[in-house]
Amino acid sequence: DLKSREITGERALSDDEQRQKARSGIETINANSEEFTSTTTKKQDGNTLKLDDLNKTIGSSTTNQESNKKNDLLSAQQKLEKIETTKPEKARIKNALGEEYPEGVSQESFTQNDENGLMKAIITRRIVVINGEGNVYVRTQTLDSVTYSKNDRPITEQHWNKETTGPHLQKHY
Repeated sequence: DLKSREITGERALSDDEQRQKARSGIETINANSEEFTSTTTKKQDGNTLKLDDLNKTIGSSTTNQESNKKNDLLSAQQKLEKIETTKPEKARIKNALGEEYPEGVSQESFTQNDENGLMKAIITRRIVVINGEGNVYVRTQTLDSVTYSKNDRPITEQHWNKETTGPHLQKHY
């Protein structure tokens, strides 16, 4: 009996010891878990503060960039407003034709013959003088075609008609 009581007592002690060890293990785990959680929370709070500071810095630099862009645009706009938009008038230079012929339109016509004396072209020349500047317009009519030119440069029939006839030109022919 005595031996069985001792064995039972020892078993009871060992059960209590095991329970105490298990409890202390659980308490250690809980303590470690709480410490880890608090450490993680502190790190997260620190990271949140750093992100907030970074966002503020980015926001302020973006604001600075935007204000710099606005200032640049305003200064460019002011420079553009200062530029004169009027086109300078084209200076008309008086020439020898303007001195030789009267203001308005003067016309000369003549024929051109080939080596056999046959007419091969009718040439009409109009000298237009406006404000002392003279321009020579030539209309050449052959059997095949009609060509127009102004100061020895080709033009169209519409230019010939528009620039050599009109109510603003006095006719001297």
